[in-house]
Parts: sequence; C-alpha cells; structure tokens
Amino acid sequence: MRIKNVAEWLEYSAQRFPDKVAFSDGVSSMTFAELREAARRIASELARRGHFKRPVMIKLGKEPRAIAAFLGCAYSGNFYTPMDLDAPAEREEKIKSMLHPAEIISAENIEEFLHVEMDENLLEEARRRQIDADLLYVLFTSGSTGMPKGVAVQHRGVIDYIENVVETFGFDENTVHGQAVPIFFDSSILPIYTTLRCGGRDYLIPKKTLMFAVKTVDFLNEHKCNAIYWVPTSYNIIAKSRIFDKRIPQYVNKCLFVGEVMTGKVLNVWRRALPDAMYANLMGPTECTDTYLYYIVDREIKEDEAVPVGRTYDNVDVLILNEEDQLCGIGEKGELCVRGSKVSSGYYNDWEKTRTAYVQNPLNKAYPEMIYRTGDLGYVNERGEIIFAGRKDFQIKHSGHRIELGEIESVAGSVNGIDMCACIYDKEIEQILMFYCGSLDESAVKKELKDLLPPYMVPGKIEKRMSMPRTGSGKIDRTALHLCQISKT
Repeated sequence: MRIKNVAEWLEYSAQRFPDKVAFSDGVSSMTFAELREAARRIASELARRGHFKRPVMIKLGKEPRAIAAFLGCAYSGNFYTPMDLDAPAEREEKIKSMLHPAEIISAENIEEFLHVEMDENLLEEARRRQIDADLLYVLFTSGSTGMPKGVAVQHRGVIDYIENVVETFGFDENTVHGQAVPIFFDSSILPIYTTLRCGGRDYLIPKKTLMFAVKTVDFLNEHKCNAIYWVPTSYNIIAKSRIFDKRIPQYVNKCLFVGEVMTGKVLNVWRRALPDAMYANLMGPTECTDTYLYYIVDREIKEDEAVPVGRTYDNVDVLILNEEDQLCGIGEKGELCVRGSKVSSGYYNDWEKTRTAYVQNPLNKAYPEMIYRTGDLGYVNERGEIIFAGRKDFQIKHSGHRIELGEIESVAGSVNGIDMCACIYDKEIEQILMFYCGSLDESAVKKELKDLLPPYMVPGKIEKRMSMPRTGSGKIDRTALHLCQISKT
C-alpha cells in the first residue's frame, strides 16, 4: 500500500473495521470510525484557523483522544509534539521557546476541536498539498546542555518503519498491543501506527497499573493482549516479582524489547514462562524513527550474555566507523552510523546540533549523502550479528584504561542476586559507582565482581537500593542517580 501520509492508514482501517475498538485505556475507547471522525474534526479546525506545516503541542495523557489529536495534525498537514504532563514547567517553557506552537491542544480545550463541523473542502486541499517528506512529529529528548532536543521525523520515515516491522514481526488485524510506554516517547510509535496500519488494537496500559507486576499481567490477560514492546527494565520488574509462579500473560506471543541492554538472565525467565513466544531485541534512537536494528532470538542465550541487536531492516544501512572514519572489520568496535529514509530531518530549530550529528558520509566523496552518528558503539561478531558495545558518552578513561560502563553493567547483571544495576562515573572523585537492587549485600557483590572483572573495572563504590529511579519510558534514570550522588558529597 503506497501512501504519503499516515492518516491514509486510518482511512483504510476505518473502511475495513469501522466498529472495531482501535484504542482503549481501560476507561475510554475509540473505534476506527470514531477515531477517523474525531481526527478529521480536529484537522478541520486546524485548517480553518489557517495552520499548515505548523507545530501543534499536544498536552493530553495516554488516552484515545491523544491519538485523535495526532492524526488531526496529520490530516491537516501539520505536525505534533506530545508533552509529558508531569514535566517540570521549566522544561515545557524551553520546548515552547524552540517550537513556537501554532496551537496547544489540551484537556481544557480538546472538546472545542471535537465538536466542530468537518470541512471536506479544507481537508481535501490540505491532502493535495502534502508530500511524504512533510513532518509528522517532533519529539523532544534530553539535551546534554540542559536544552531539550526536538527530533523532527517525516511521514516517510514512519511509513518505512511501520511497513518493515509489520513484515518482520507479523503484525496484523489480530494483533492486540499492551502498550506500556507513554505517548511522548518514540517507542509508542510502533504500537500506535501498526494498529492504524493493520486494523489491530492497542490497549494503553494505565501508569497506576504498571506499578504492580500482578496488575500488569492481569491487565494483559483481561484484554487478551498478545504483543508487548517494553524496555528491559519493565521485563525485569515482572521477572523478579516471581509472578510467573502463579500466573502468566497467557495470550502474549510477541515479546519485543528496546532502549536498554536485555540480559540473558532476564530473557530466560520469560522464555521459560512463555516458551512459544517470539522474542526480539530492537535498537535505535529517536533520530532514526524509533529503531533501525532488530534481532529475533533464534538460539539459547547464556545468563551472562547480552542479547545481540542483530541486523538492519530493509532499506536501512549501518556503517560501523572507527575513529579514522573507516569501516571496521569483524570484531572491531566502532560507532554505528545510519543512512536511509528512516533517518530524521534533524533537530528542530537547532542547526548547530543538527550539523554535529547529521553529517556527510565520510566514505562518499562524490555527492551529498547524509548519515546520522548515533553515538552507539558496536561490532559485528563471527555470526554476522551486530553486538551493542555501549555508548560513546558512557565510555570513560579510568586508571589509564578506556572503559565501557555498559560492560560493567552487563557483567554485574549476570550475577545471581542482582536484579538490576546501573553504573555512573564521578569525575570529581574519579571513581566508578554502581547502584543495584537485589538480595546480595554490597560486600558479596564486590567479591563477585572481583572474580569477573579486571581490577580497574571493579566499581570503587557499590550501593544497594530498594528501587531504581526510572524515566517516563521505564528506563533506569542515570541522571537521577548522579544527582543523588552529588547531593551526598
């Protein structure tokens, strides 16, 4: 199906399944027909106000009306930025200053958009003027300077991505997603837009449900969710809860994970509970339309082994470049650089950061060809699989050695009695710090790590915690850990 705007997927699914529930948060829901009508009403009002190719800020929670607002922007030829409702006021103001939104759609005013008359002429005019290179959304990620970065993603990037994952993982009209991630994170793109593309269903799991392993599994079973796409920390929380001794998510047959390293220890807990499910590791930044690498687990993974990140989707190319910008050989570690239609347009209203990360392909001297420098390190193993080897910004120089903090975390995560862990480096005291949750005490962890790591990689300080701070997407929040350490010193 060749399209130029993601709203065309909704048109197709609304024709096939008009009365089927498309999105539900457990309280409210919208069928495909209702979603189409709501989106087109919102689009009509945006067009009536004269907006085209303008940013629209969406301040709604994880609910069906938010999806309608996204699609209203798409129908009208505008693009959206979803906001975290719990974000500090300072961050929101920074985003507004960069975005200059034409409209802000929120819980306070969305009904104004939903109860206007549709204007088919305006919608048709907007459709005629659109191309697949137009922006669909701008998602703001954290910036190293404290200023958020707005990643500008085009329709064609999402179209290419969704067509790839549908083919790769077999999503169809029978797919029922259990979406854990908030709608302001890029990993929400997969469940939302595969649902629109295939005519499936997406249950937006409430935040209060996700706080408890039992409630999460019960939610998946109650709504017969058969596909999940979560960060490994979320898988780990359920694995360590031992809920599988009592009940399992009995309908789940696709387990996809993204955003962090998935260890064999956690993966194998799930594989024992759901031996017939597909397990897949996905990897990629917001700048590459969610993910560009995937690995469908097709062999046994050792407890102390990190799951490979595998291979590229169709129409994506990865260059692994060394410090001299030359291609790395087998087993040689380098930076993962991406080219193809999934690479985003750059950072919204920030040319300086864009020029730093989106650069000319150094292997091509003949014509302009942009690649994105991900900052991720990796190498190709003897099986031809790409292995993630940490972040450039997680790479430190300590005691004269270049060290990947991710390697320490991977080794520590394989130790029985450690449920989850994270490492940071304190430059002030020149010390590696490790925080963990688990049953072992600090001295036992230190002893285990001395047997598994070279002396220069053993953390100088190890701290046991009852819980780990987490970001909105469920990842371990290393920034919060670092701030906690600073407050102690």
